[in-house]
Parts: sequence; structure tokens; C-alpha cells
Amino acid sequence: MAETCARGLWCRTIRHYLRGLMVLLALLSLVTPAAAAPGAAGNTPSKTDFSTLVGLALRHSPAFARSALEIEVRRLDEKDSKSDFLPTITLRTKFYPHQPERAGSVNQRDYSVDVAIESYNPLVAHYSLKIRRLLTRMAVLSHLQVISEGLRQMGHAFLELEALSRLAGVQDRLLEVSRRQETYVRRLVELGEATPLEVQVAAQESEVLRGEKARLQAAQARLKERLRDVAGLKGEEPLDLDLPRGRQQVLGLGEPRDWTQQEPHSYEARMEAIKRELQSWNITLAKLRLLPALTAAVQTPDPVAVTGVRGYFFSVGLTWPVFDGFKRLRDVTRQKTLLTQVEAEGAAKESDVRFRWREAVDKLQAAAAARDLARSQVELARLKERQAELRFQGGEPLPQALAAQRSRLEREAQLIAREVEHDLAMLEVRALSGELVRAYVSERDWLP
Repeated sequence: MAETCARGLWCRTIRHYLRGLMVLLALLSLVTPAAAAPGAAGNTPSKTDFSTLVGLALRHSPAFARSALEIEVRRLDEKDSKSDFLPTITLRTKFYPHQPERAGSVNQRDYSVDVAIESYNPLVAHYSLKIRRLLTRMAVLSHLQVISEGLRQMGHAFLELEALSRLAGVQDRLLEVSRRQETYVRRLVELGEATPLEVQVAAQESEVLRGEKARLQAAQARLKERLRDVAGLKGEEPLDLDLPRGRQQVLGLGEPRDWTQQEPHSYEARMEAIKRELQSWNITLAKLRLLPALTAAVQTPDPVAVTGVRGYFFSVGLTWPVFDGFKRLRDVTRQKTLLTQVEAEGAAKESDVRFRWREAVDKLQAAAAARDLARSQVELARLKERQAELRFQGGEPLPQALAAQRSRLEREAQLIAREVEHDLAMLEVRALSGELVRAYVSERDWLP
């Protein structure tokens, strides 16, 4: 009997143990998907800010690639100029199937060989290499100018998208106010205190606001498509933008500066300076072409013109055109005239850069004043809205409170417009100062 009880107790223990194990396995099966969820969420792509988009554009933009390839072409030209330090060697051979027989001729060969160096001028090669290097520097500056303009366009689109996103939020709140107004008017019509025309007016106001919201959505889609084009992204690739962070990166917020104390940094002006230097070397090259060129040769005797001579002969000399219609002299005068022209163009370009800089700084200051005024108007509208709410709680009609709320939202929309004007003006100043492109691209990376 005792043995039977012991066996029953043991069986019940086993059953409890198996039941507990099954419950534990069931709980683990429920916990495992939950634990995997953060990992799955971590695989979702993060939002793209301005810096990330710039990195994509530098790697994939066709416009940036085209100007970068121009640098490679100029570097190949440099290598060609370096090879000019080695003289060009020409091999000439002549074969005579039938030679005239001459008495006493000891030259029985029916061919001649001539290895010659013609018109070798190392000074021209030296200054030509200097010119090629200047052209490479111009290609680098032109590439940086293309990048600067591309970054300015991308920053412009980012700022406009950020403003449109905030305007869309204001538009939603305006639409909600309009719906409340329409609902209120319909109730008045039911009570006989308003006409159906007032309902139509309220409904039309809501329709206008919906149309404005659709316009904002279309503008956002167009700006995103422009960003795709500039960055070289394919149409099917997702583009989820981190607009608030992108605005801070575009404007370089958090960096105190006084734009009135800075100078413009124009790649165009620097290219004009290189053009002046380039033209001065062109004048030197034109003068060097007035000098004679070196020639040298190793040759065998001509079996037709020479008799009784054998072996190889070495010769060295100078080549100097005596008369070419004074073309080389006129070329010196031409290059000097071109230098005067380049200097005039450079002065005009520098003046234009300074004018654009002053205009951009003045526009930024005016935009800052307009933004501050709009902020004051928003604060005044907010106070009036609060005043209307208190009056509504005291028994005044709802439309007055709704009108005050609508007025405050309209002022907020105007403030957003003034703020984006200020941001765009700051972007223009930052681009002209060279700060925008220097934040993402170093000129040293492109120079040898």
C-alpha cells in the first residue's frame, strides 16, 4: 500500500514538472518575437539629413562627376607637358633599289638611316608645364564652384521643405478652425438665426484651405524631386528627410559670426587671378618662340649623295626661322593685349563679387528685421486670441474667438514666410563666404 502511494506521488510530480516545462516553453515562444522587434526596428533606414544627402551627391551627382572628370583630363595634360622635357626622336630610313654606279665608290649600301632630334626647346617645355598646372588649378576651382552651387541649391530646397512642412501644420489648424466655424453656422441655420448663404461661404472657405493644402503638398513633392536630381538619386529610392536637423546643418546654426566683418570667398575671382597669371606665362612663351631650337642627329651616309664614306655621323645645331611674316612678333603683342583684357575682366568680376556680397548682407539684415517684426505680430495675435477666449468663456459668441484664433494662425504663417526668407538670405551669405562648401569639401583633397 505504501509502495502504491509512493508511485502515485512520483507520477503526479512528473506530470507537474512536464506541465511547468510546457508553460515555460510557451512563454519563451511569446517573448522571443518581442525581443527580436527592436532589432527589426533597428534595421529600418534612418532619416536623411543635409550632411548625408551632400555625401550622396558628392558620390552620385552627374553634375559633380562631370567637373571632377575635367580635373582628370587636365592632369593628363600635365603628364603630356612633362613628357615634353624629353626630346622627340624621329627615325627616317631610305632604301634605293637602283643606285647609279660610280667609279671608285666604296659605299655599297643601298639604304640610309637617320635618327634626329628636331626643334627641342626645354624652356618652352618648362613654361608649358607651368601653364598646364595653372589650368589644373582652374579645373579644381571650377569643380568647387559647381559643388558650391549644387550645395546652395540643395540647401535652398531643404529650407523651403522645412518651411512648407511647418506651413502644412498651420494649414491643418486653419482647416480645423474653418470646420468649427462651418459647424457653428449650420447650427445657427437650424435655429433660424443664419441663412444658407452663410453656410455656403463657410464651406467655400474650407474648400479654399483644402486647395491651399494640396498646393503645399505638390510643392513639397516638386522640391523632393529636385533634391533627387541634384543628389543623383534614383526615383524609386526612398527619401525621408530630417528637416529640422537639416536646417541647422544648412545654416550652420550654433556658430556665432558677424557677416559684416567677413569678406566674400569667390572661386570665380580666384579663377580670374589664375587667368592673369596664365596670360603672363603665355607672354613668356610667345617670347621664347623667338629663340632658336636645338637639333641633333645620328645618320649614315646617303648612298646617292656621298661616295667613299662609311660609318655613322653625329651632328648638332640650331633651328631658327629667319622670316615668318612677323607672326611671332605679332603673337607677343597679341598676348600682351589679351593680358590687358583679362585684367579688365578680373577687375569687373571682383567688383561684381563685392557688390553681390554687400547686397546679400543687406538683404540678410532686412530679412532679420522683417522676421523680428513678424514675431512681434504673432505675439500680439496670441494675446488677442487669449483675450477672445476669456470673453467667450464670459458669454460672447464663438465666432469672435474663432476669428482671433484664425488671425493668430495667419500671423504664424506670415512668420514662417519671413523666417524662410531670412534663412535663404543667410544661406546666400554663407555660400558667398565659402563657408558652406568648406564644411563638406576640402580644396586640398583635389590639389596634388
